Amino acid sequence: MRSPALANQKVLIRFDRRDIRSLQVQTLDGRALGAVYAPRTWQRYAHSLATRKRINRIIREGYISRRDPLGNYFNYTAAHRELPSQALSLVQLSREFGMDTDSPTVEEPMEFADEPWTTDEMSVVEALKALPDWDAGMVRKRR
Repeated sequence: MRSPALANQKVLIRFDRRDIRSLQVQTLDGRALGAVYAPRTWQRYAHSLATRKRINRIIREGYISRRDPLGNYFNYTAAHRELPSQALSLVQLSREFGMDTDSPTVEEPMEFADEPWTTDEMSVVEALKALPDWDAGMVRKRR
């Protein structure tokens, strides 16, 4: 895929909208060039294109950091679960994060230089299991 002949050439990108951790690249005549993978911080769980767009918008707005976008987004939605839209996002995340796909996943926890992973922290999947079932009584009424 690093051929100089491919520079500035148009290619086709194929991907699954339900799991965009990897993209398949091919030439316009159909010759496969290989797969392109998302950065490691996005590899932990399967997630849709819509979820990625939502996360990037919240990052741009400054509500969460880029260090662990999937984990931070889960924490953000869990903290705002009394809002119907965020409660719905939690349901969607639980479906997406639990999705079994052929895409590679990162099995070991990620470590960052200034914030090392600790084993006593709950994973996103464990945190999803710990959440109570959502009901209408959890929603705060707006004025």
